[in-house]
Amino acid sequence: MILRELAPDYDPGPPLPVYQRHKMVGTLSPLWNARSAPRRSFLYEPRDSDFRRDGDRWIADPMLGPGDLLHAGVNMIDKPEW
Repeated sequence: MILRELAPDYDPGPPLPVYQRHKMVGTLSPLWNARSAPRRSFLYEPRDSDFRRDGDRWIADPMLGPGDLLHAGVNMIDKPEW
């Protein structure tokens, strides 16, 4: 069951910054979870190792490309232009 269904008034707080290679690339919900992440593309399958929590920020795996970050739900600072 999804937390939104159990507690619709729950506020997880503001999105947390996402860092990749020591640079902030965007923001992501503090509740991000690979198992419950929405599938936005057949080209990207979220994995637990894609992001790890480090205090009040997310650290993105350095192997993730801009498209992977976007499909994972990261609100990108510099969106790729395709």
